[in-house]
Formats: sequence, C-alpha cells, structure tokens
Amino acid sequence: MASNVWVRYVAKSVETFIRGSEITEVRVSTGSTYSYGKKIETSTVRVSYPGAEYGSADLWKFDRRAAADEAVQALLAALAADPCGVMDQDNNGKVGVRPFPETAE
Repeated sequence: MASNVWVRYVAKSVETFIRGSEITEVRVSTGSTYSYGKKIETSTVRVSYPGAEYGSADLWKFDRRAAADEAVQALLAALAADPCGVMDQDNNGKVGVRPFPETAE
C-alpha cells in the first residue's frame, strides 16, 4: 500500500502532500483554454482521495495528452513500487519521485 511515497501539488498557492496509500483514483481530464486569442488544448492529471476539496485534486497540467499519460504511468509505477520520496513535477514538466527535502534542525 504505497505508504512511503507522497504526492506533492500546489493549488491556490498552498502546497499539499497526499500519502500515496490515500489515493483512490487517478484520471486525466482534457479541455481547452484561450491565451492571446489562441485555443490551447490542456490535459490535467487529477486524483481522488479522502478529504479532497470537491472530491478530487488537480495535480499537474500539460499541454499534450501524451505527457499527461506518461505522468499517470509514472505515478502508478511509483505507487506500486512504493519508494521513499515525494512524487512531484519539475520545472521542465517531468514527473518523478524525488528524495524528501532535508529538514532544518
């Protein structure tokens, strides 16, 4: 039961961590938005877990469906392998498990 891996996401400027074992559903939703008059397709990785506002949380957004599908596969692999770390999206849009941040003592 993925109890060692946590998933990090930021919504409304609030950083949230979800224990992997609490995730009950993972899905990708697609949609579109307009930026400077141009339509942009987006895909969002969304998870459900107990206590989530509105029942689910949007983890990561992508501009390609294939990238969102890759993120879901990485998330499911991490939940199955249960490494000790934090699942996160880096500045380049890649999703992966990273070591826990060092804490100040």
